[in-house]
Amino acid sequence: VTGGASGERTLVVQTVEQGDVLTGAITGNEILSLVSAPFVVSGNASSLLLAAEATGIISGVNFSTQPLVHVLDASAHIVAASAGLRVVAVATDPSIHTLSGTTDVPVVRGVAIFHDLSLSPAGPAGLTFYLDGTWTQPDNMTTSHNLTAASNFNGTMINTSYPFRVTQTLHIAPGQASTITLWPAPPATVSAGVTLTMPPLMATLRDLDGVPTSTPVAAFAISSPTCPPRTCLVGTLTVPAPDGSASFPDVAVIVTGVHEISISSPGLDVLNISFNLTVTSASASVLKLTNDLPPAVFAERLLSPVPSVRVCDVFGNTVGDYGAAVTVSLSLSPSVNTGMLGPTSVNATHGIATFTGMAFSSAGSGFRLTFQVASDGLSVDSRVFTVSYPHTFLEIQDVLPATVRAGVPVSTLQGPGQLQPGVHVLLNDDAGLRTLASNETVTASIVAQTSPLQGNTTVRAVEGVAHFEDLAIMSTGVHRIHFSSSNGARLVTLTTAPITVVAGPPAELRISRQQ
Repeated sequence: VTGGASGERTLVVQTVEQGDVLTGAITGNEILSLVSAPFVVSGNASSLLLAAEATGIISGVNFSTQPLVHVLDASAHIVAASAGLRVVAVATDPSIHTLSGTTDVPVVRGVAIFHDLSLSPAGPAGLTFYLDGTWTQPDNMTTSHNLTAASNFNGTMINTSYPFRVTQTLHIAPGQASTITLWPAPPATVSAGVTLTMPPLMATLRDLDGVPTSTPVAAFAISSPTCPPRTCLVGTLTVPAPDGSASFPDVAVIVTGVHEISISSPGLDVLNISFNLTVTSASASVLKLTNDLPPAVFAERLLSPVPSVRVCDVFGNTVGDYGAAVTVSLSLSPSVNTGMLGPTSVNATHGIATFTGMAFSSAGSGFRLTFQVASDGLSVDSRVFTVSYPHTFLEIQDVLPATVRAGVPVSTLQGPGQLQPGVHVLLNDDAGLRTLASNETVTASIVAQTSPLQGNTTVRAVEGVAHFEDLAIMSTGVHRIHFSSSNGARLVTLTTAPITVVAGPPAELRISRQQ
């Protein structure tokens, strides 16, 4: 009680720890009373209470509800006189789980509030909170309690009989998906058409700690920038993944080479995993002609292009390590006297057999070659083709008219009054047979250049026929057309009979003399 002016008296009530001041006035001889609100005088610290448990626990993410710890006395009252105390949070098993954030917070009026705690990795876990520090109990201001000696916060062992501790058992949910993992590990090399792995390749979403996230996604998709779907990458290429994991039961690659294979989720564009896969051929199952014979070839001349055969697997890949002998024979021939010149057996090199130096000794039509590997039961036939000698003379198909009009394209006569548009020049051999293999050019000109010749005057033969569609003799009079062509050894020519050219249809009027 203190004195004041004019005889007033002031009653001061002050708490020791917090310094709160309650005042009242005594005026004259009248005493005014002051009554505080009810309050509790706490005893010594006796235990800890986890007033608010951590919730919303996701690996690596701050708890959505942070822990709140009360320091209680023996009567379960909050110990208000808590200056110098602190509460320390640790992972119950720090060898497995990592607790991050501010783990050591002061006790204020008997309450410790945590703000930024997080745990990882996912799985069953626990949090333990310990009271530590030194403070003076306000009973006569003389009692001191030191709790530090009862705990070891730096190690993994803490005295379980220590009363100033409280524990929460919890489960850490996986964090956000950050990677895709594969199991079993993809092979480095696989044969064409063989499933990538057995058991089937499984893709799983995992968080930063490598824990499966169980994040539902629409699907996983497997693709390749070098291996198009269906023609190279086959099987079930998209699989649903409602729990963040899915297997590709039958994915295979059917084209040989080195391919980059990627697995991703359409809903998580930033996540994907890739690996390189070397695909080798499957076993030999078919022969394929790389260079088939043309429809017609020359007798006594080397075949060009050179026939070659590939040994392939069922998917059409060349079997690169195949080296067995491939044989060739005339399986269809119009005459027993027709001979095939050159090699009849060639060992495959890297799966390819090339028959260099092949030719035929005589002409005819209806030939066919058969290539085979008898030991593996493989064979393939060439197309049916004709063999002819090089052309030795030229012949005009049908009949040239004796009279034509100037400037009008020449047409031949198939019969009385039946015109065949253009002029067809045949390239024939000595036997009078058209040389189907001939594709030389034939050139037309007017003998002695007695008239201009209009139109396309140089034409390449197709299967031994050169078709001049628009030849026109431009001057009236009697003229002859000269055709020439080289057979590779000499020039072959043909000159037509005289052709009378009369004036063409009227094209214009001219004044011959003017007065």
